[in-house]
Amino acid sequence: MKHSYKIMGMTCDSCKEKITQALQSIPEISDVKINREQETAEVFMNEHVQTPTMQKSLDKIGNYRISMNAEISISSMKKSSSHIKDLIPLFVIVGAVLLFSIITTLTTDQDFSFGMRMFMGGFFVVFGTLKAIKLKDFAIAYKEYDLLAMRSTSYAYSYPFIELCLGILYFTNLAPFVTNIITIFIMGIGAVGVYRKLRKKEEIPCACLGTVFKVPMTWVTLVENLLMVAMAIIMIVLM
Repeated sequence: MKHSYKIMGMTCDSCKEKITQALQSIPEISDVKINREQETAEVFMNEHVQTPTMQKSLDKIGNYRISMNAEISISSMKKSSSHIKDLIPLFVIVGAVLLFSIITTLTTDQDFSFGMRMFMGGFFVVFGTLKAIKLKDFAIAYKEYDLLAMRSTSYAYSYPFIELCLGILYFTNLAPFVTNIITIFIMGIGAVGVYRKLRKKEEIPCACLGTVFKVPMTWVTLVENLLMVAMAIIMIVLM
């Protein structure tokens, strides 16, 4: 498998050679092709290697920085107007799910708890579907920051389907207590992973919309996870 990365800190061909040798010293990496002018690297792997593992190898040889997905430029990851543009797909989708839940609640004359259930069901079904569209790419991106996915590739691949199942359970109101406990657990674990990456200021893509949309990881991702945890807790309290 081949993946593209952004590498910062190269000043000469010697840097290029040192980085190449450092990355190729990782057993799972079979080949590395670096373009110093564009600050990019194509890394060929026999098994997926997480970005932090490669960063540790680079830390040993100098002040170099590697981040996943070269197509996401550094400028798009900065807090700027372009940054906001990158988040538009996320805002639009969440807004559509919210509108759906409000309309459904009002037209059926239901209560606040029903509205939250419709929102959470819609959220998980839409987001789970987007993740499943490009399942392999999602799993690779998700393993970069989720604590469980880092330890289990099977979990990374199954996560979109877990979300889809949760969405169906929220819509049908089957096993509500178990559904909310699972939501609190997986979204809480996800929030911890996101927070760790944000605290380290690592520039990686967010897998919340799968890889259909190129969305950078920001504090919005953390708020999204914590919001779902809070809503699940409220749902349990209202039972």
